[in-house]
Amino acid sequence: MSAKRNIMASIVVIVIALVIGLAVPAAADGVVLGKAATAAVAGAATSAASGIQTIDDSVIPSSGTSITANTMRFEQTGSFNIPEGETESYDVYIWTQAFNIDGTLDGDAIVWAQWVTINGTLTQDLLVFAQDVTINGIVGDDVRIFAQNVYIHGTIKGDALIGAANLIIYDDAVIEGSLLAGAGQMTHRGTVKGDARIGLGELTMAGVIEGNAELFTDGGITLLDGAHIGGDLIYQGPTQIDFGSGVCSGSITFREQDTDKDDIADAISSFGRFKSVMHLLGLIAAIIAGSIIIALTSDHAKKTANIIRTKPLKSVGIGFIAFICMPIIIVLSIVFIITIPFGVVLTMAYLIALYIAKFYVAIWLGNTVLRRGDAIMTKSPVPPMLLGLLGVYIITAIPVIGTLSGIVIIFFGLGALLQRKETGLATAFEPTPVVTEVGLPSAFPGTGTEE
Repeated sequence: MSAKRNIMASIVVIVIALVIGLAVPAAADGVVLGKAATAAVAGAATSAASGIQTIDDSVIPSSGTSITANTMRFEQTGSFNIPEGETESYDVYIWTQAFNIDGTLDGDAIVWAQWVTINGTLTQDLLVFAQDVTINGIVGDDVRIFAQNVYIHGTIKGDALIGAANLIIYDDAVIEGSLLAGAGQMTHRGTVKGDARIGLGELTMAGVIEGNAELFTDGGITLLDGAHIGGDLIYQGPTQIDFGSGVCSGSITFREQDTDKDDIADAISSFGRFKSVMHLLGLIAAIIAGSIIIALTSDHAKKTANIIRTKPLKSVGIGFIAFICMPIIIVLSIVFIITIPFGVVLTMAYLIALYIAKFYVAIWLGNTVLRRGDAIMTKSPVPPMLLGLLGVYIITAIPVIGTLSGIVIIFFGLGALLQRKETGLATAFEPTPVVTEVGLPSAFPGTGTEE
């Protein structure tokens, strides 16, 4: 469990760093577009004043697209390479199959690729999503890597955050900062000059950690000649290990995995009580917020709840599609730097819609219990909403079933909201009306014989 927890923490930190790394430099640098994109810019004078300039299309690689800025290059291409002996000065954000630095890149690199190889020098930070990552050269600052296989031969002058299935730090590798890693299999033969916190399946160690070390392993630790920890060691594994007198200079603390069972049970129990309290507080907050929102938008609320009553299957279908597709659209809006403001607005609208969706379902549910029928359109929606909210929160308090029910409730409410005529989806998925063709008469007066 500790190894999985460390791996998940690595993923979360990398994703947060990715969003920040995309947003901040994009806002700071003036984006430079090729001629093909200048039609989307409203006026050359306005563009120049806002920091947007045009460059010749010759700088765009034939195998992909490129957007270059004063200190930034945003690129999608089949491969990226800086040859040995050459130096490029900019930050690079890139989607590619193969990313290679044999020369020098003076800047940051944020990379989505299949293979990443650093044989030369990257002077700033490296953030990577890839299948295989190999560092043979120098990275001048922090490294954040999420990959299947990571091989380190060179020097990392900052901290390293790594999530990988297989991580190998070779004899000639040096990490001058601290190491935070989550891995399935790890071999450490190099040098970590700072502290190390590692969660993994199995560890083979023949290298040096000059600071303190925390090792959490499910499969155990294998020590080879040359292994040394300069500070204190805290480790957790299936069995206790005799490290010997020369392996660790500080204190050694062993945490047996089985001894944590009672603590885990207590934590689960405490979490259950905390969840119940939060659920009750959520009901109280929903009653207050729902009463205010529904009272101020009574006509809108009645019409939206009536859509659930009259078109339940259509509502849940549209809600399901929106629930799945909207996060994808939001992520794409954030990744494509120019649409970040749209992505932020869309995110806020989506979160608000998810929260208020249950109020319209509650009105419908309360109306059904009170057997009002068509009176949903004439009477106040607040009383059935309060009754329905009580039912919604009772249902969603049931373990597992409650979670699934809560998701379906969101589908209903979200689908009903999207069917309001303001969205243009009021006629979505409706069958195409059949037009009956009126044919010509088979006989005209005066042209045939009468019987």
